[in-house]
Amino acid sequence: MTNHTIPFSEPRIRRIPLPPGLLLLLCLGLSISAFAARTFLLVACVAGAELLLALVLRPGIRFSLRLLRFFAVQSLIIASLYVLRFGLEQGLLPGLRISCQIVLAFAPGMMALTSIPHSQLTRTLHRIMPAKAAFVLATSLRFIPLLQKELRSIYEAQLLRGARISPKDLRHLGNWKDFVHCLLVPFIVQIFKMTGEIALAAHIRNFDASSKRTFWPGD
Repeated sequence: MTNHTIPFSEPRIRRIPLPPGLLLLLCLGLSISAFAARTFLLVACVAGAELLLALVLRPGIRFSLRLLRFFAVQSLIIASLYVLRFGLEQGLLPGLRISCQIVLAFAPGMMALTSIPHSQLTRTLHRIMPAKAAFVLATSLRFIPLLQKELRSIYEAQLLRGARISPKDLRHLGNWKDFVHCLLVPFIVQIFKMTGEIALAAHIRNFDASSKRTFWPGD
């Protein structure tokens, strides 16, 4: 069984150049702007603003590669659907524009999650919601990359055991039984195990000792 590190200790916290609240508002504004853009010129302006934000936050090469891979996969899917629906001339460019909008809408939030430490994110959210709700939301957001990694590990392990869950196998409806039993059920069980570990770690740190004991005081 994979050992997980509960994300309450932050041994390598680096200071971000912007206040966490301002950074979250900026990322929210960029995401809304990406959804609202309807021309390639506006999309390019949003992309330029997010590029400047990336230069400031420096999320890292791994983040950039994941974002490029996500863009390539969903661009291929969306552009293909648009071409099938509207034809090559009328569907290709709108499909690519929608793909760019989706990536630009998700990129600011992803950069913020990789840049803001968990404690600072919790304190910032506490300004607009109850302390425990802020703690749960911040912890859930921080666990999204870990859940993706866990799902990938289970998928690869089950493939080695002979489970018929590869994209080629799932073309046959009869193999979806393996998908549920070999991938979906173990993943749900692992989620429950991880949430139990989070609750235990929070309880050990006396996070339920008072109504505000859900994050460390600010610097």
